[in-house]
Amino acid sequence: MNEGEQYLLFLSPEQDGLYAIRGVTQGKVPVKDGEVQVYQENDTDDSEEFLSEIFQEARAKYIHGN
Repeated sequence: MNEGEQYLLFLSPEQDGLYAIRGVTQGKVPVKDGEVQVYQENDTDDSEEFLSEIFQEARAKYIHGN
């Protein structure tokens, strides 16, 4: 995540009242449309395309109200 930017987070409850991001990368959706940043050793174009689709669907459902 980048400082000063907003994200839609998908969280799951953990021990002691804490929460963890679900799916690590898939659970952090940038509010602004833009380039998908994947930080994994085995980055592929497929993973960026897959995440872009997930992010677009999440924005449409939870931010834009579709």
